[in-house]
Amino acid sequence: MHRRITLALVILALSGLLLASFAMADPSAPGQARDLLKNQGTGWLAGKTTLSDLTYEQKMAHLGWRPSPNLDQYPKFHSDKKIADVPRHLDWSEINGGYVTPVRDQADCGSCYAFSGVGAVEANWAIRLGLTNPQLDLSEQFIVSCYSILGCDGGFMTDVLITARDVGIPDENCFEYDAWDDACGQRCGDWPTRTLNLEEFQVVLNDVADTQEEYEQIILALQEGPLTVGFDVYEDFFNYTYGIWHDSGMYMGGHGVVMVGYDIDSKYWICKNSWGYGWGESGYFRIAWGESNMGREMLLPVPPACTKQALIARPVTPGAEFVQYQLTDMPVTARVTNDCGRGVAGVDVTATYNGQTILLYDDGAHGDVGAGDGVFHCTVPAALLEYGPATILIEATADGMTGAEYTVNGQIKYPADLLIIADDGEYEGDAFYTGVLDQLGIDYDVWQVSTQGDYPNKLLAKAPAVLWFTGPSLGSFADDEETAMKAYLDGGGKLFIAGQDLLQNIYDTRTSFVRQYLKVANYNNDMMTPSAKGITGEPLTDNLGCQLTYPFTNYSDTIRTMEGATAIWSDPKDRPIGLKYPADGVEATYQVVLNAFPLEAMKSDVAAEFLQRVWDWFFADQCLDTDGDGYGIGGACTGEPDCQNDDPAVYPGALEICDDGKDNNCDGLTDSEDPICPDDTDDDNDSGGDDDSGDDDNGSDDDDAAPADSDDDDDDNDGGCGC
Repeated sequence: MHRRITLALVILALSGLLLASFAMADPSAPGQARDLLKNQGTGWLAGKTTLSDLTYEQKMAHLGWRPSPNLDQYPKFHSDKKIADVPRHLDWSEINGGYVTPVRDQADCGSCYAFSGVGAVEANWAIRLGLTNPQLDLSEQFIVSCYSILGCDGGFMTDVLITARDVGIPDENCFEYDAWDDACGQRCGDWPTRTLNLEEFQVVLNDVADTQEEYEQIILALQEGPLTVGFDVYEDFFNYTYGIWHDSGMYMGGHGVVMVGYDIDSKYWICKNSWGYGWGESGYFRIAWGESNMGREMLLPVPPACTKQALIARPVTPGAEFVQYQLTDMPVTARVTNDCGRGVAGVDVTATYNGQTILLYDDGAHGDVGAGDGVFHCTVPAALLEYGPATILIEATADGMTGAEYTVNGQIKYPADLLIIADDGEYEGDAFYTGVLDQLGIDYDVWQVSTQGDYPNKLLAKAPAVLWFTGPSLGSFADDEETAMKAYLDGGGKLFIAGQDLLQNIYDTRTSFVRQYLKVANYNNDMMTPSAKGITGEPLTDNLGCQLTYPFTNYSDTIRTMEGATAIWSDPKDRPIGLKYPADGVEATYQVVLNAFPLEAMKSDVAAEFLQRVWDWFFADQCLDTDGDGYGIGGACTGEPDCQNDDPAVYPGALEICDDGKDNNCDGLTDSEDPICPDDTDDDNDSGGDDDSGDDDNGSDDDDAAPADSDDDDDDNDGGCGC
């Protein structure tokens, strides 16, 4: 919407110049135009700011908000307050001296989503703690580097608040902001002990606010605290210096800011930007109701209730859905504070595993960080551990306070034949890989980088082979990740890596690693590869190939191989787009297969054949018996391959156990299908027998895989046999 004619005439009178798109004025001193705007409460002034002379590309780098998907799945904000009872004007940056943290500067990094989310978290915590003029300073870089799919290329505000809720955000000194896609491993080592967490966050609005009802919803939400909001930015916004902004000019992109207040009479919102003090009203701006699609995403951070009468316990290690290989000592660390995020004296913390209870310590002498810092630690000895599902219950108590507890679930197991490192952020392409591997019968474990963090060296060390995929783009490659991967490969590892833009994100910052270990001499970025064809005579890809159908934008690369490696895929112009190392006849400690395009862009049948060939090449001269049952996988094995190489009770020719839910003898039949098991065997102990034969066995269980299923579910009087 263009500015009002009234404003244009005022500026014309002052400057003698009428500009078509916006008016220029000197923002350094309040003149007649500014005074007039203040008095009439409408219009805005454009002028020279710290961003107005930037190039188009530099201006675009100051944006970056992407609308979060699936907002309907999160809790909705609801208020019992009446709009008639709220103040006509509210500004959290002014109340009692202000609860809003200082204006930050995101610089040339599309991290506005991080500053918007973190700024709203800081302000709501300040309100909860009663901190006026707060100096809270949480780390935006922690979000950009560790919990965003695209880092400085933009992101989702839900990522920020989910991280604040489930992980916590550490202080700025833990990971200082430098407007770059730094590796996550550069954060401080004790970051889990330095976080502030949210209890929850709520969706205030996920539709453009253009009705009175929607305006009132925003106003009621602002009674609780500042919001993280996304809206559309137009070219004149970079020249904003004062007033109530109405958009005009060319559309530029999405932007995230902190909404801190409103004015009902003049119908505007008050927002804190992240472009420093040299822009706008000392880093703030006012925007008219109904402008720039404001309301497409508005979220309210909700800190815990700060009563100082309740404990909060959060896991440090192990994390949710943890996996531990072999029966070795298991470290357990928990952080316990009061509900205001502060440490508490006199707290007792215990861990219970498999009926055994162990005391955690915070005295600096039992593996914990330091005495009295709220970080408790113990070790569950290997002698207590058992293979299988594992549950650890942490309980914290203190006199006169409400206790806290949490449970982490995981498993203790033999390592699978393949470790999948799912490093694709929000894209979540796991289903393609796991579907192909299930089809091939290859056993695997999955490490989700987005939820479990950087993969540890000890995890890689146990993996017979690693499949690492990065989806549309690899955000970062941390120091500890590089160290772990080098150690794995130096120890004779087998690595398959696939993704697009992964070379831009690794090669440019880790050139020596890519050349020395991945064997890529150099690459051509974003070559938009439309298809992949195999190399004639190359065992991995001979007679293979297909069109590439990308589930995201095509930014695949072409490559040139280092000595000792050989191309395995080419594009239509015969440029290499994949390699293997070592080439046939070359001696090497480890093996690498690299696709410079995402495997999930291939047809599933081609991908399956390719992965089977890679698998056969990896283990051509080995017999890998991971679980020690005398059967394994690989070309050097005699007899049939082990169908489940991480369970010593499952191998070809083993005795079938009819009630354990496993295919013990590797014949491909479940307990209910295997003729070895009698028809009336109650495998799942639900007092209803199997119907293996398909005959009505007079009241048998029609689904003996489910303990709750022991009756005639379909009421057709067949006794529940399903026949």
